[in-house]
Amino acid sequence: GLVIFVRGAECPVSKRYGSETARIEDEFRERGIGFLFVDMEDPSAPELIREEIETFGFEGRYALDPGQVLGQELGATRTTEAYLLDAARTLVYRGAIDDQYGRGVTLAEPRTRFLRQALASLLAGESVRVAATSAPGCVLAPREPIAPDDAPSDEVSPPTYHREVSRILQQNCVECHR
Repeated sequence: GLVIFVRGAECPVSKRYGSETARIEDEFRERGIGFLFVDMEDPSAPELIREEIETFGFEGRYALDPGQVLGQELGATRTTEAYLLDAARTLVYRGAIDDQYGRGVTLAEPRTRFLRQALASLLAGESVRVAATSAPGCVLAPREPIAPDDAPSDEVSPPTYHREVSRILQQNCVECHR
């Protein structure tokens, strides 16, 4: 699997989640999960990003996406959003790391650790119970829309086995039918 963390080096909520994000990376990297950190804010202060990597000890790849190209594909709207993809790169969870921080809420300890539960389910070969939550964090400023020359065509591509059919079979059939 792969976890994509949306980060914001200048976002206070993102900073609060830095240590927990690093702990999750340390724990699950050893179990075969990959990690990608993506900062989608304007890279006005690359030294802050370097400082963040050093402070929290992130070891996964750290990418800058100020144009929010990946962010648009993921539908990212806030820093601290986490995306969990399985081995087939199917999105199985998106949302908050846990419920410790939120609008007007700061708990001493989280009550529910959404991402950890999703990772445990994925590694156990089980379905993720909670597939989506809303994440706290700083709102990502919308970027310019894709230029017309770069926009995808209106033609609908035919379904492919890998993109649509295999995922339906994995979710609904292969548990009983082999």
